[in-house]
Amino acid sequence: MRIGMLVTLIASCVCLLGASAPPKQKEFYDPDVQKLIAVNVFVFGSVGPAGELSPGEQAFAAILKKSESIRFVLAAFDHGTPEAKCYALVALREMSDALYDTSELAVRKNPPASIYVRQGGEDKPLHPSKVLAAIDGGQYRKYYQAHAEDR
Repeated sequence: MRIGMLVTLIASCVCLLGASAPPKQKEFYDPDVQKLIAVNVFVFGSVGPAGELSPGEQAFAAILKKSESIRFVLAAFDHGTPEAKCYALVALREMSDALYDTSELAVRKNPPASIYVRQGGEDKPLHPSKVLAAIDGGQYRKYYQAHAEDR
């Protein structure tokens, strides 16, 4: 009898926990957001022998072209890799001071071990504080402006 009640109690708790998980916003399911949240290197500018944009920058540019793009940027920040969060922070820095400050602080409070950044053709792990300082200092602003102009 007690085992049955215990099993029922545990099952009820599991159901309640599962039901309380917030649903992902619809922007999460956007193909460009899905591409951005999976990137494993933060890089702007031409890459590869053909000089094409990195997959992360391609997704970043596509997101900036969307109506109400800030919602898609936030979805990428909320669900992305540390590198995806960096792309999102570059956009948020230009779109909303308040959202940028809140998001940047969240990364500083719970930093990843490293963020992979392409330098000199190599993907190198950098300390998050170094990457965040570059974003905060506006080092990537020109890339945001170039892609935001294309809207």
